[in-house]
Amino acid sequence: MRTLAKIAFLLSVFSFGLLSTTATAYADTSAVAASSEQQLRVLLTPEHFDADAAIATLEASNMSSRNKIMGKAMIDSARNTPKHQLRTALEQIRVVLGLEE
Repeated sequence: MRTLAKIAFLLSVFSFGLLSTTATAYADTSAVAASSEQQLRVLLTPEHFDADAAIATLEASNMSSRNKIMGKAMIDSARNTPKHQLRTALEQIRVVLGLEE
């Protein structure tokens, strides 16, 4: 009976370790995703617009492939947008990427 209790205890410790590791990895991934989204929110404003940095950040993000493809095309197009239309163009990109609060 003592052997079964030891095995049960070891299994519970092992299972908790796996759950803890999985939860930590998920939290780290969520933090990276939140960080990428925050960076994109800043980079996609007229005051801080940097197309190359925005595309690099988008590529490194956890967004879907669909959003990455659309976002890259829209950001690349915004490079050539006249200053007086840039605010609207960047706002549209943020909406499409789901970055508007």
